[in-house]
Amino acid sequence: SFNLYLILIIVTGFFLRFYNLNWDQGGIFHPDEENIARAANRISFFDQLNPRFFAYGGIFIYMEKAILDVTPATINQSLGLESIAALNVAGRFLSALFSSFSVIMIYFLAKEIFDRKIALISTYLLAFNVASIQAAHFAVTESALILLIMIVVFASLKLLKQPTVFSYVLGGISFGVALAVKSSALTFVIPIAIAHFIT
Repeated sequence: SFNLYLILIIVTGFFLRFYNLNWDQGGIFHPDEENIARAANRISFFDQLNPRFFAYGGIFIYMEKAILDVTPATINQSLGLESIAALNVAGRFLSALFSSFSVIMIYFLAKEIFDRKIALISTYLLAFNVASIQAAHFAVTESALILLIMIVVFASLKLLKQPTVFSYVLGGISFGVALAVKSSALTFVIPIAIAHFIT
């Protein structure tokens, strides 16, 4: 049935994104990953909150540190990870999570614009998209920004059809979080502004 296909696609998309997040065995070959992990390593909740690194917004750095802090030490020990490498895997977990939610979000976005059939095809294409799967395996901000722009556009489409407080709140929060992830997300305000002034 339709719902079974949709669930299988989503579950497969999740699996592909979470599979082998420690693929480099602590090597950290991406310079942005290392910079973010080292910035997160400087944080100590709630004694020292300055990461001394501002090339990206702070929220991803704080979330990476928070994930590591709530992860049992036995998991990192079993993977043979030191602090920086463990932070990096925590960041990849976040990337995989955001990317997996994007697989779900694309369904609702495509359904809002087209219909269920196109939404299913869109979900399938994103679930198996190699670039999306690759980005999910790096502790950088792209996966988070993709999810957030989808939510912003979804909220904007809702505003065009029928302005509600919920749509404004959803769009506003998503835009705010996107800015906290990376300042280049300032452009995400465009669809919200267009929807507001057209409505």
